[in-house]
Amino acid sequence: MGHEDIATMYKHYSRLFADDFADDMDRLAEVASRPALRRIGA
Repeated sequence: MGHEDIATMYKHYSRLFADDFADDMDRLAEVASRPALRRIGA
């Protein structure tokens, strides 16, 4: 989606889901904070 921070995505789109998906968001934040293996298109 292009958001720099997972919290931005969560703030904008969390209202679309009935559950808060806190565990899923924690896992996404962990993955998103890892450095990229290589830059696509570079």
